[in-house]
Amino acid sequence: MSLSASIDIASQSLANINLGFDIISQNVANASTQGYQAEQPVLLSQDAGGVGLGVASGPTQLATAPALQAQLYQQNAVASYAGTASAALADLQPVAGSVGQGNDLGSLLTNLQSSFSALLNDPSSQTQQEAVVSAAQGVAQQVNALSSAYGTARQTAQDGLVSNVAALNTALSTVGSLNRQIVALTAQGVSTADLQNQRNQALSTISGLVSANFVELPSGAMDVFTTGGTQLPTDGSATLSIGAASTGAAAASASRLMTATSKPLCARASAMARSLIGYQAKKIPVGHFFSPAVRARARV
Repeated sequence: MSLSASIDIASQSLANINLGFDIISQNVANASTQGYQAEQPVLLSQDAGGVGLGVASGPTQLATAPALQAQLYQQNAVASYAGTASAALADLQPVAGSVGQGNDLGSLLTNLQSSFSALLNDPSSQTQQEAVVSAAQGVAQQVNALSSAYGTARQTAQDGLVSNVAALNTALSTVGSLNRQIVALTAQGVSTADLQNQRNQALSTISGLVSANFVELPSGAMDVFTTGGTQLPTDGSATLSIGAASTGAAAASASRLMTATSKPLCARASAMARSLIGYQAKKIPVGHFFSPAVRARARV
């Protein structure tokens, strides 16, 4: 081997080492970046006629474990669902009261029943009449407070659906744009690791909004499916939509506007929206608990 060839091999080796350091530096800098996967250099041996000519750098690849990545995406949806449900219930808990503390609806109804039983034994007792009225007021106030809290929670869930569908469309569009770039560069034999990392961040966003499966094609593109098998649009040919609505019948109508494609969407808000949409409580006057005769006697 000539001196010139030896120098070329040494120079190429130094270039490979520098590339490795650059990749390590990038991995460390992005260690806390959501969705980022470590990159690793690919080294290719070179020879001519059986004579070694050193090692060349190939396209950088991601150091990925597909099975673990799929589990991560699944857990993103589970954690997002649990977080949303917990936040919604946390807002309702103070209004619902605590069992055994006398301020929950069950305890208040029990107190009202006991007051009616006492009044039945002595219908003419002004004290017993006032006790029934007081107990009924407590129940009515609690029901009205719950009605207001459920309405607020339902509106929050509906607003969350609208916001999450918009975020999902943005993430799907990002995946589609990156797919096109990755396919083009893959065909040229150029590294797409950086673009794949950007796409992984979008996939992480999607997995937090909807339970989804991701399928990588031989071309390098990534298709997105719901767990029910419906393919979500990433090519810009269609978008998902849901109508905004306020509480009441309009909110229930808006929820039915979700297309077959978007039906399983939005893990963050869909559970609370489905459980709260359609609930429309009315303010309850205290007098509704009594007959006209009792209302007249007790001046309810």
